[in-house]
Amino acid sequence: MRTAVLIAAATLVLGVTGCGSSPAAVQPAAPPPAPTASGAEPDESGCPLSAEALSSATGMTWALRTTEPDHELETLPGVKADVCVLTSDDRPQQGGDPLVLRVDTAEGADAEKVRTEFEASCSRNGGTATDSSVATGARVCTSQFLPEALLGDNDRVVEVYYVAADQETAKELEGSFDKVLAAVQ
Repeated sequence: MRTAVLIAAATLVLGVTGCGSSPAAVQPAAPPPAPTASGAEPDESGCPLSAEALSSATGMTWALRTTEPDHELETLPGVKADVCVLTSDDRPQQGGDPLVLRVDTAEGADAEKVRTEFEASCSRNGGTATDSSVATGARVCTSQFLPEALLGDNDRVVEVYYVAADQETAKELEGSFDKVLAAVQ
């Protein structure tokens, strides 16, 4: 199940960077994206979704926990993406862990692989992938699990998904997911 893999992935990403890595090691490889159509400016992290924008969209307080440039994706060996992990302590999950939202940005040939796996994974997990009504070019996977989304074109895709939210939190987050997608740069 993708959720279980993502729990392990988030733990790995959080654990790797939390153990004394240098600031240079956690900077994104790509330059920050251009302003969005709404005029929002990207933050210094280079992540396509800022903690401030996520906080505004969800009504929770979020912080950028870590970035991992050129991180090999756990679900797609050999495929790399720039990964941003945002966390919120507003709604502790099982074991007191923070709520996690992960944003993976893949470019070039890796972008097409991520796009293909997004559609396949959605179907495997009993979900349906549809076009977003709020974010141009975005696909949203809705299933019995948390919603996931893939935004972008053939050269650059951004996958956005929560990791391991309990059912009560998942229901609350589902209502604000369109606002989260609209905030992605």
